[in-house]
Formats: sequence, C-alpha cells, structure tokens
Amino acid sequence: MSQPPWLMARRLQLLQLAGGWKQVLGTLIDPFTIQGMNEFGKRHLLLLIDFDEQFANRWGLYQQHKATLAPPISDRTYLLGCLHEPERLKAFCKYVMSIKKLGRQLSDDGASPLAENLWRHQHLQPNADELNRLVLQVKPFLFKA
Repeated sequence: MSQPPWLMARRLQLLQLAGGWKQVLGTLIDPFTIQGMNEFGKRHLLLLIDFDEQFANRWGLYQQHKATLAPPISDRTYLLGCLHEPERLKAFCKYVMSIKKLGRQLSDDGASPLAENLWRHQHLQPNADELNRLVLQVKPFLFKA
C-alpha cells in the first residue's frame, strides 16, 4: 500500500557515510544527486563534514562546487560542520552523550537558532549563517511549531 503524498513529503533520507569531506562535496556534482534535486523540487540536501580546522579552505571548496549548480538546487543545498572532529565538541559538552544524541540535540536546537544553545559553541559558530538559511527554508515543514 502506498503512502499518502503529504506523508512522503516529510520523509528524511539519511545516506551512508561518504568517507571523507572530498566525497561529501562530490555529492554536489553527482549526476544522481542533481537528477533527484531536479525531479523533486522540494528536496533539500544537507551535507555534514568535519572542517578539521580548515574552515576557510573547505567552505571555499563547497562554494565552488555549489556555484556549478543551478539556483533552484543550490538554494536548497547546505553545509554544516564542526571546526574539528565531533568528538572534540562532545568532550566540551558538560554532559556525556553519544555522537547520535549530540546530533539529536543539535537538530532540536536548530529549530530555534536565536536561543542560547549548542549551536553557539565555538566549534559550531562558523555555521551561523548557513544554519539560519537552512532553518528559514525548512522550519515550516520540518520542525513542529
């Protein structure tokens, strides 16, 4: 039995680990990814990487890859990441949590970016503009009001 369209519109797809930041950026030029983004005009693509203390360099590479995309696709593409590896962010948290729980906390905090939350941490601060752009576009259908 197929699902109603309204339910399918809210489906999230988590992809396998790409195996490094170069492979993650490679998804931006992957024909399958581009075809899917063109075919489904409401699809958004969130890329997650470790910046490995090379934020400016990796952000610049992301912008170069993104610039090759048509605006309807590039406007629905986002990059977020930790300045270092996520384990360092986890170590800075005052409470012990798994990486999965840390991700869930960031997701929950992303629904209200103006509040003081984990996104304000020094390891995540470079994400502020991209996070705000993401939340503005996906909050109406992804987060509960």
